[in-house]
Amino acid sequence: MLPVSSWMQRSARTLAAPAEHARPREWVERAIRREASRDVLALSPSVKRPVTQGAERLAESIGLTQAPSGFSRDLIQRMNARIDPLGRYSVPGTKEARTAFYGALYGDAELQDRANRLLKKWVTGGNDQLAVREAFSGLLDHGGQARTPTEQVVRDLLATRKTRWERLAGQFDARVPETFHLYRGVRGDYAIEELVQALEQPGRRSIALSHHTVASWTTDPAQARRFADSPAASLIYEADIPFEKTLADKWVDGSGFLLWCPEQNEIMVAARNLEIPLDRFEATFRGKTYRAEDRAALVADWRAAHPLAPPSKQSTAPVQGHQVDLERAA
Repeated sequence: MLPVSSWMQRSARTLAAPAEHARPREWVERAIRREASRDVLALSPSVKRPVTQGAERLAESIGLTQAPSGFSRDLIQRMNARIDPLGRYSVPGTKEARTAFYGALYGDAELQDRANRLLKKWVTGGNDQLAVREAFSGLLDHGGQARTPTEQVVRDLLATRKTRWERLAGQFDARVPETFHLYRGVRGDYAIEELVQALEQPGRRSIALSHHTVASWTTDPAQARRFADSPAASLIYEADIPFEKTLADKWVDGSGFLLWCPEQNEIMVAARNLEIPLDRFEATFRGKTYRAEDRAALVADWRAAHPLAPPSKQSTAPVQGHQVDLERAA
């Protein structure tokens, strides 16, 4: 008899609802994605293929083109057990082990050296981090044509990232993640205002972080809360980020604080026009916490504290709120 994983059991219970209690397609899609990200990559090879095929059939039955493939908690734990010790810079022999581990993933010592130098700029912050943002932005603005050495390194990181992940995933009998379930914590009134403006628009289902070029996200919601720690005004975004929208992480790049602070599980995300769903967030305003189901209360409380200005006498155009600079994210 074929072993049945907890993922399949939960999915079967989720989807086997009576017709009169049929759930919306979006709800079913989220359920499949959530359960797949937890368990599928943890299965043994003998079980993984039948289970994955079963997930694909379930996905097809509700109109999805393919079953979701995420970055499971089990895979994170297994990789961290091997990789996090490489960040112990004071332990003898660690430097050599670290160089060999990431060298095998890069397969190109010169690219590895250039990438390490660029990623150290990212974790330094300030003008150095701004240089990385501008390099990525310039690369996009010129159709992928690198005009500076920094832009060339960013381009090479993007072009070789999947290869590095294929080499790493092969060591753990896993697949390259199609998506990463990530969190980002920010603080300040501007973040809540941006969210409220989106929630006030009927039918709107996502918020675009249009002013970002590169941003730090994490696989750990506790780390996002740490960065968003402000009872006055803070926001935690949550989203499934496509693999192609990620730039670097400690698992295949391992430079600077990406590895020195392993508990952060940081992933650099290409955040220009990144769409963040409005059905998953955690906002704090004046000491009170709001989630997606509390959106009406959040809008009401925010507007009570920040009423819209009356329309100008010189114009009859409706007030649209304030422009927000998302680059001020913590």
